[in-house]
Amino acid sequence: MVQIVYYFSKKRVSFTTNVEVKINDWDEDWRSKRKKEPIINTDKDSNTKNILIFQRWREIKDVIFEIKGGLLSL
Repeated sequence: MVQIVYYFSKKRVSFTTNVEVKINDWDEDWRSKRKKEPIINTDKDSNTKNILIFQRWREIKDVIFEIKGGLLSL
């Protein structure tokens, strides 16, 4: 199961993506590549899974942005 981990003030928060992937289909160096897709093409559903992971990441980033924006207005 793929999880997105967010660190804030030395605390760790994990968010599940509900995407399952085999270890063999996971690209360890995905951050350094141009496409930045963590699941490689050996997984038959790699395109769909990569899209789902990035959609979930955008949702999390939006919530973090709203929380930080709310804290700044206090």
